[in-house]
Amino acid sequence: MDQPAETPVSEARERILLVEDSPTQALAMSLTLEEHGFDVTLVEDVRSAIDEISRTPPALILADFYLPGMDADALCREVRMRFETRGIPVILLTADAAEETELRSLNSGADDFLPKTIDPEVLLARIRALLKTSKTQPSSFPGSMDEYHKARILTIDDSPTYLELLNMELSEEGYEVVPAHDGAEGLALLDAESFDCVLVDLVMPGLDGIEVCRRVDELRGRLDAPLSVMMLTGRESQEDLTRALEAGADDFVGKSSHFAVLKGRIRALLRRNFYHRENERILGELKDKELEAIRARAEQKAAEARAALVDQLEQAMRDLEASRHELVDAKEAAESASRTKSEFLANMSHEIRTPMNGVMGMLRLILDTPLSAEQRDYVGTATESAETLLTIINDILDFSKIEAGKLDIEQVPFDLARTVAHTADLLAPRAADKGIELVVRYPADAPRQLLGDPGRIRQILTNLIGNAIKFTEEGHVLVNLREYAESEDEVELELAVEDTGVGIPPDRVSEIFEEFTQAESSTTRKYGGTGLGLTISRRLVELMGGTIRAESEPGSGSVFSFRLTLPRAGAAEETFQNLTVLRTAHVLIVDPRRVTRDVLAEHLTGWKLEHVTCADAREAREALRRATAAGHPFTLALLDPEVAAATETDLQALLRSGGTRTVALANARVEVQNLRAQGFADVLLKPVRPTQLAATLTHLCATAPSTERTADAPTAQPAQPQVEAHVLLVEDNLINQKVAVRLLERMGCTVEVADDGLAAVECVQRSSYDVVFMDCQMPGMDGFEATRRIRALDGPAAGLRITAMTANAMAGDRERCLQAGMDDYLSKPIDPFALRQAVVDAIDLRRAKAG
Repeated sequence: MDQPAETPVSEARERILLVEDSPTQALAMSLTLEEHGFDVTLVEDVRSAIDEISRTPPALILADFYLPGMDADALCREVRMRFETRGIPVILLTADAAEETELRSLNSGADDFLPKTIDPEVLLARIRALLKTSKTQPSSFPGSMDEYHKARILTIDDSPTYLELLNMELSEEGYEVVPAHDGAEGLALLDAESFDCVLVDLVMPGLDGIEVCRRVDELRGRLDAPLSVMMLTGRESQEDLTRALEAGADDFVGKSSHFAVLKGRIRALLRRNFYHRENERILGELKDKELEAIRARAEQKAAEARAALVDQLEQAMRDLEASRHELVDAKEAAESASRTKSEFLANMSHEIRTPMNGVMGMLRLILDTPLSAEQRDYVGTATESAETLLTIINDILDFSKIEAGKLDIEQVPFDLARTVAHTADLLAPRAADKGIELVVRYPADAPRQLLGDPGRIRQILTNLIGNAIKFTEEGHVLVNLREYAESEDEVELELAVEDTGVGIPPDRVSEIFEEFTQAESSTTRKYGGTGLGLTISRRLVELMGGTIRAESEPGSGSVFSFRLTLPRAGAAEETFQNLTVLRTAHVLIVDPRRVTRDVLAEHLTGWKLEHVTCADAREAREALRRATAAGHPFTLALLDPEVAAATETDLQALLRSGGTRTVALANARVEVQNLRAQGFADVLLKPVRPTQLAATLTHLCATAPSTERTADAPTAQPAQPQVEAHVLLVEDNLINQKVAVRLLERMGCTVEVADDGLAAVECVQRSSYDVVFMDCQMPGMDGFEATRRIRALDGPAAGLRITAMTANAMAGDRERCLQAGMDDYLSKPIDPFALRQAVVDAIDLRRAKAG
């Protein structure tokens, strides 16, 4: 904490009455206040505080809300009921930060409500602001206390949406609200009109909230009527709060606060103005009464005024109570709307996950059957697509969390190169449809095994690559790891998506990441889209602690790049094995696109393979002639089928005649069988993965032409040990029944199926099972009621292991299953590994109990 400010000898120290029953907290606050130039009087309860105020009114009261015997809101009401004390500022402190407690404090007459955990510097700033206001308020009296309900309020905010919502809420309170969209407009209105209160946003273009506060503070010295200033902000940092109070703000409220709290604090400011002006008026009248008779009459009038004020205060309290009921009703309505939204999201999640379970389950079952390498690649890509779709569904359901700042970023081990490659594979067909080359460059020596959130990184890349393809009519899209820096514990890297598309005008580059923004007004009509993709990408990058930017020139393409710092995962980096067979290989690369040639050449250079690159058939024939003449013919050729088809000479036949085995570099929409029928030894789909390239070249160099792979050659899968268990599957959806039964039977389980909860209860009464997999939402009796009935049974069935297997995957669903009596939880789509582990766990527990 800063050193306490020295108090001049000639300046009286202001006295603060501290009401606190905790000796430890009382001592800490007393020391802090005294170090900063205040005299402190300490009492422990409300009665002692009232007695002390009656003897010598303090400059300010600082009280704990919860006190023995009587809470501090009663002290506030007592202070406000008395003429001689009602102008004293009151701050209530509490460890209970509940909204209801704050409203109760403000409605009782407190000027401010703060948590006890607040930084001492912030507390001191708020104390000084209240003391300054109580000394400098003018003395004009408004006429009646009801007038502060009809106050004129100036709202200054550059966000049209928030400004409209704020004005609507305040107008419903009876205030006359005048909006201003920036600081200059607000100051102009203050010069021309009179207001009771100003609400100003902290962060605005041009004149920000701090500068507006300073100018309003200067203006207040020339006004006849009091003017309160409240600072609004979305950042809510201690530094901003202190700056705002020092600049002249009377209060500081975060935009995330409930409107009920905001309205309560506005009423506290207006009420403080009212009390001050009333005190000044009555004191002025008393000073003018010099004769005893006049003084007696004045005292009589003061008594009558006090009585009238009591009636007005009682009416005000009734009004406040009515307002409180209205706020409670509004809060309940908002909570009801929130519940409706949550129920909708939960239903959507369930309805989407149920068919997704069928899709992903069937794909996994297909992967367990004998397949050729080509078929396995197709099914694998479909599985990855389904998993990506599931990730997107999760992202959509989590979008409200992003807006609320509550989205969790995972920290799991993952392979960044594989994440980039998978994302590109999923988007490759879209690029192929447009005739665009999609290329991935991930250097072989770059780090891969990292800790982070692969799903969010995949989502960012999907947005950036998808945009690049959408706005590119010809040329290429390059996904490029442009640079990286390593340390022992972490890696800083930059991923970029470069395209040869339409580009972005220079004056729009800075706006491209804003909500609902496109590069030009005609973009949406031509290309479609909401303009939210880049905004979501920016928010995700920032949540991961990174930065994102765009570089572009109209007509020359764009580069979108994001930079992240990620911890190392500690796993071994993947290396390319058995490349010795390639050491004597001589490779010819023929592709019309330079970016593709360069990336392929970079891989071959890293593997120390001799190679030549050519752009067309003419260059390829010349390279072939030179290699033959030198006695060093090409053993392998990577050939774009478009080049081979465009030449009058059969380039592929020419290569094969010299003993060169050719590999087609085809796009994602090509018919692989057709290419193999044309004589290609193998086919690589673009964008070419380094692992696929190495495996293909190694296979061709290690085998004779007669042993080349064919489309019908099956790929064997490693067998897993059988799990002998008797399983009851409770599931009403026929497709999900089929998926789960096949997965369990392939593990070695014996499976019985129950269509609903009642059938499940009957099954466990007549048979013995190792584990029950229970769906939650079913017609008739649902899974929760079925579980409760099974748990109520006597004998072995009561201890049967029950695992939820449900499409309910929203926050709280797992806890609800466990509270109903289930032992474990699996969400759909079903993960075969998790399903297998659940069966193994059930068997192990059964053996342990029998043991």
